Amino acid sequence: METILSLNDALDTATFYGVNNINILCLKNQHPDVRIVARGYQVKVIGSEPAITRFEQNLRKCENFCIKNNTLNEEQILQLLRQRVKVNPFS
Repeated sequence: METILSLNDALDTATFYGVNNINILCLKNQHPDVRIVARGYQVKVIGSEPAITRFEQNLRKCENFCIKNNTLNEEQILQLLRQRVKVNPFS
């Protein structure tokens, strides 16, 4: 399966991808079951549907963090990926 994900245009892609693309490589290394090609505001993801879904969820966590804080580094990415999203059944 192949999907193209569009990043929020409020995102500073230089900060998001990192120097020499280190941030996107870090994210990719945490998802060895997908292949990605990132260009500008688009990320092409190739893999199984569950693997792509998991990758997209984590990409969005990093994207939102970067937009909100105007920073992103490898340590922050790893911390974001370790967090579990808690769902409130009453919301």
